[in-house]
Amino acid sequence: MIAPCLWFDGNAEEAARFYVSAFPDSHLDIVSHYGEGMPFPAGTVPEALGRMMKQGRSEQLARMMGALMKMSKLEVATPEAAYRGDDTG
Repeated sequence: MIAPCLWFDGNAEEAARFYVSAFPDSHLDIVSHYGEGMPFPAGTVPEALGRMMKQGRSEQLARMMGALMKMSKLEVATPEAAYRGDDTG
C-alpha cells in the first residue's frame, strides 16, 4: 500500500488527481483545503492530527481546522478538543 501525503502551494488537488491516475486501483481518501497561516511547517503534522483527518466526519474536521487556524503555536490538545466537540471557549 502506498499512502503519500502531498503538500503543494497551489494546484494541489489537480496534482493529487494526476498522481492517483498514475497508479491502478488508487483513490483519494481525504482532500483538505487549508488557508495560509498553518501553525506548523509542512511535513511536521503530528500523528494525532493525521489520525483525526483520516477518521473524522466533516463536522469534526471543520471544528478541528477552525481551531488550528486560530493558533499561532501548535498545541495538539486544542484541535483534539474541537474535534470531539468539547467547548474550547
